[in-house]
Amino acid sequence: MNDPARDWRAGELAALTGWSVSAFLRAFRAETGTSFRRYRLWARMLRVGQVLGDGGNLTLAAAEAGFATPSHLSSAFHAMFGLTPSRLLETGVAIRALGPSSAPGQPGE
Repeated sequence: MNDPARDWRAGELAALTGWSVSAFLRAFRAETGTSFRRYRLWARMLRVGQVLGDGGNLTLAAAEAGFATPSHLSSAFHAMFGLTPSRLLETGVAIRALGPSSAPGQPGE
C-alpha cells in the first residue's frame, strides 16, 4: 500500500485486513464518516486537479485519474460540483491541488 496513486479496490483492502468486504466497508465508514466509494471519487478528483494544475488537459486528467473517458469525468464532476470541468476552466480559474509534498508547512513550500 505504499503507492498513493494506486486505485485500491475495497475487495483488495478487505483481503489485506483479513475482513469480509462488507465488514471492511462498515469499518471504513465508521472511521472516516464517508463511504469508500465517495472517498475514492474524491481521491480521483484530487488527481484531476493535480494534472490540471500541472498544465495537463481534461483528456489527460481523465486518464490519469482512472476515468474511462473524458465524458465519464465530466459527468462525475458535474454530479459532484454542479458544473462541468470545461465550464469551470472557461472561467479562468487557476487550479492548484495540494499534495503531500506541497501542503502548507511541508518541505518545498
